[in-house]
Amino acid sequence: MVLERGAFEGRMFRTIFALSFTVLWCIPWMICVSTVVLLSVKRRGSDFSCWCARTYWAPGLFWCGGQRFVLEGAENCPKDQPCVYLSNHQGIPDMPMIYMLPVTVRFVAKTAI
Repeated sequence: MVLERGAFEGRMFRTIFALSFTVLWCIPWMICVSTVVLLSVKRRGSDFSCWCARTYWAPGLFWCGGQRFVLEGAENCPKDQPCVYLSNHQGIPDMPMIYMLPVTVRFVAKTAI
């Protein structure tokens, strides 16, 4: 496959834009949400951070990557009882996609299986 000079420059510009936007988009959100969670007296801080991630952070990342995210079956997510959602981490957008679920998210990590 032979790329014309303009096509290569366009792809390079898009890559630089996406990386710059991701860094400049994520760092302020991490600082803001961390501050809210640390200063919250009750557990409302984590609900607020999930709302911020669902409303602004994740859609911003999808927009930057030129992706369109459509959540189907959101009515099947139980809101009145605990539930486990698993991600296989086969791609980078796993975290933003989990935050797009209409529930408050908590994470558990394990170092070895």
